[in-house]
Amino acid sequence: LLAHRIIEEFMLAANEAVARRLERARAPFLYRIHEAPDDRGIGDLVARLAIFGLRLPHDGARLRSRDLRAIIDKIRGKPAERVVNILVLRSMQQARYSAYKAIHFGLASDCYTHFTSPIRRYPDLLAHRALRACISGDHVMLGSPASLEPAAALSSQRERRAMEAEREVARIAGILLMKPHVGETFDGTVTGVDRVGYWVELDDFFVEGFVPIGRLPEYYQFVSERVELQSRTSSRAIRLGDRARVVVVAAEVGERRLDFAPAEPA
Repeated sequence: LLAHRIIEEFMLAANEAVARRLERARAPFLYRIHEAPDDRGIGDLVARLAIFGLRLPHDGARLRSRDLRAIIDKIRGKPAERVVNILVLRSMQQARYSAYKAIHFGLASDCYTHFTSPIRRYPDLLAHRALRACISGDHVMLGSPASLEPAAALSSQRERRAMEAEREVARIAGILLMKPHVGETFDGTVTGVDRVGYWVELDDFFVEGFVPIGRLPEYYQFVSERVELQSRTSSRAIRLGDRARVVVVAAEVGERRLDFAPAEPA
């Protein structure tokens, strides 16, 4: 909602304001940094955006945050909006913490930290401590960037573990949610395609399941340059962003498996 977006803007503004205040005071703290996508990420994104008739300036060379924002703005309100947003996110590198300044590519910020209350991360706490020391004039407790770098590395590592746990919990919750719906038919969108099958996100539940290639009624071959499954016996193809109607055929928590099959035409 608009209210959520307003709050998010306030949080971003607070984080930047604190980072710049601490930087002016030359107080060591943990920056939140985010490198630009690497060459492989950009190459994959360029190829996948082309499927939707979208193109990055200079084919992604000298990529800027505003280029990705322009792509997202261009596709807003269209059927492929969610898939394109997912593709852009997947092209990104992981943000991390560092005691040394660098850009935050995703936010187009050259000075950013995690500060916003309520404190829920150790780097937030370090930012609060540094700010308090600056205000009180007690610079003795600040230490040095080198002394904070181990905390930056550990915080980044713990964050990745927490994200993995969060994704695992969400995956299990999704499977449990769909378990009573085995045998039922739902509409969704193709969010991923591989040589072994494709993924569909359901409209009603925002749960993603997999359609193994063996469940397809025809023989399909993966075409990597177009990121699609192409039928060898007809003109049919399965592409990113396609609408799909599927049947839930398996929801196994122990195996972390949520399998779909193409639904028979109505």
